[in-house]
Amino acid sequence: MNAHNFSITSRELKATIIFIFLFVNLTSSDSGAQSSATTSPVSGKRNTNISQSPNYPAQHFPADSFLNKVYIIGPRVKADCSIKTSCDCCTSLIIFFGKNQFIMEEPCVDMDYYSHGRFVNDSIGLILKFDPYLIKCQQVSDSRVKITSHKKHLNPVRFDFRLCGSAPLLFKEDEEGTEFGRIYLNVSVKEEIYRLKKTGVWTRVIRK
Repeated sequence: MNAHNFSITSRELKATIIFIFLFVNLTSSDSGAQSSATTSPVSGKRNTNISQSPNYPAQHFPADSFLNKVYIIGPRVKADCSIKTSCDCCTSLIIFFGKNQFIMEEPCVDMDYYSHGRFVNDSIGLILKFDPYLIKCQQVSDSRVKITSHKKHLNPVRFDFRLCGSAPLLFKEDEEGTEFGRIYLNVSVKEEIYRLKKTGVWTRVIRK
């Protein structure tokens, strides 16, 4: 084989340099995207989900943002800013009613938990103050539920007001984990109260 077959023209050399330059840049971009994945200071779990993004600007919520509304709470936010609900025992509903009352419902596989309290909107955040008891509701059969009340001190919970795109978002991060909240349009306050009254939970959790 002749020596000139191993020679590289200036055009080929230039093309090789450009290829190497592009490859290095693409590799560093990928590595940068990976390094942008955050680790929760609470759980220590690495997550690239939008739920771990710090880019949720603070937002003011009007005083009536919660009156007669239902919010859904969960540990993850989807790309469209809705709450991810495809998990067991990790989502809850907050039913806001009256002037400043709420009921928090935490459904799980074999037991549902309910708590009642009053909320304060201080324009930059929402504070939930719980009554000192917890209601447990268990479906014993198709036609019967077992409802029990337990004394329990529940610490106040604070959600900060944030913005996800143009959507108002509740945000909380503490030693128990990270949670997000959005208004839930699948049900109304009236429907939820009717359901709670029908099951007998309403009178136990309100304690009038």
